[in-house]
Amino acid sequence: MKKTVIVLILGMLLLSGCASMLEEMVKVPTASSSAPKKVSSDPLDGYVMAYQEGSTGRYKAATIIKPASDASKGEAEVIIASNNDKVWAKVFTSHPAAESELTVGEVVLVQGSGFEDPDKQTLIDTTWEAVYITNTSDLYKGKVIAGGLSVSSKHLRIPDTEVVTR
Repeated sequence: MKKTVIVLILGMLLLSGCASMLEEMVKVPTASSSAPKKVSSDPLDGYVMAYQEGSTGRYKAATIIKPASDASKGEAEVIIASNNDKVWAKVFTSHPAAESELTVGEVVLVQGSGFEDPDKQTLIDTTWEAVYITNTSDLYKGKVIAGGLSVSSKHLRIPDTEVVTR
């Protein structure tokens, strides 16, 4: 009796054009729909790197308000995270450097706060510089020479596109 009623209700919904309601009613949860969302360990997840003309090799974390287009000459309207300034700038994405990416000649973004182990807010607020790695002999210690400085490899970033270096 119960099966007949369920089939009858489902048939009426289907015939009445409520296919989307029917799909929701009979949807079986999958492993991916019930799994918790992955939390990123990247402190700059959700930010782009922004640079304005004249700031060669220096970049700031920003959020995009209006994406770049041909009409805006490839610039996006962004809010700079460190001071909330709204500006038009060229933007690109970056990712935390994996040890396998840290090779001599590789362009990396170095955070310029001067702190060995900066917190997330410092990484967001700092000015980043694009420099070349010139020495990896201390990589086993977690350090490389980039831009003439010995820097921690922990907070180096790799630009996802070609960028201007200093």
